[in-house]
Amino acid sequence: MRLVRAALLSALARGAAGDEAHDYCIVGAGLAGVQLAHFMEDAGRSYVLLERGEAAGSFFRKFPRHRNLISINKRHTGRGGSELAREHNLRHDWHSLLSGLQSGDVDEELLFANLMNEDRFYPKADVLAAYADKLAQHWKLNIRTGAEVTAIRNAPAGGYELDVGGPGGNEAPLLACRWVVLAAGFTKPHVPDIPGLEQNSISYNEMPAEREFYENKTVAILGAGSECSSGRPGLCCHLTVTVAANRRWLRDVQGHHGGRGLRPHPRPLAHPHGLGDALRWRPALRQRRARGQLPA
Repeated sequence: MRLVRAALLSALARGAAGDEAHDYCIVGAGLAGVQLAHFMEDAGRSYVLLERGEAAGSFFRKFPRHRNLISINKRHTGRGGSELAREHNLRHDWHSLLSGLQSGDVDEELLFANLMNEDRFYPKADVLAAYADKLAQHWKLNIRTGAEVTAIRNAPAGGYELDVGGPGGNEAPLLACRWVVLAAGFTKPHVPDIPGLEQNSISYNEMPAEREFYENKTVAILGAGSECSSGRPGLCCHLTVTVAANRRWLRDVQGHHGGRGLRPHPRPLAHPHGLGDALRWRPALRQRRARGQLPA
């Protein structure tokens, strides 16, 4: 197996003469990318961690736009600090990365609340960004910042080739690898096909974070996911009316992402309206039409 791996890496290197070859290329140095790179570092794997920003965790230096996380920093679970309680406590820790594969191997000094000395129940996004970068440096990960992956394609000799743009748009050397792990998430906004929307709207990626911009205005928020939940509390005291609209009435900001989506974040003074409310009321409308209370 080692001979096959060495031969493949050699072929990849020859296919991209003078360029860099690894077993794994991890695209995105957010929390997931840093965690995976740490385990690969511990296992002695050949990898490189590619980050478009200036440091690990750069996503959280811009998002969420209103800078408050809705993931909780639960420092105390009521179970104490015994070995039996450690697994339970880690399951209620929404921000920490793991220094070991087993709960007994985790260095508690590297947990989010301890390393960052963070005691706020809803932490600031900048603190989480600093945490990711701090761990990347502490674990001495093979990270390349300022590296934007612009293309991924199959390599002639097998595996993949990555075009990586350097700082200022300069082209960096081609990367070759056996496996690509995409840990970058989604960065392009979804724009609904609504006539005139482009003239009277601001995408979430570009919306101002200053609350004064929304002073005494009426705002409709299309989409009721996590970002909506993080933005509305910061705006509700400045807006005249705020409305969060989604396609499905039952999928509001508190109830998605499975069980972990149930968040004790206080709801603002807003009215969530589903764009498909008519579906919810169709049975009642049919009954009223059948009784002659509504026109057919």
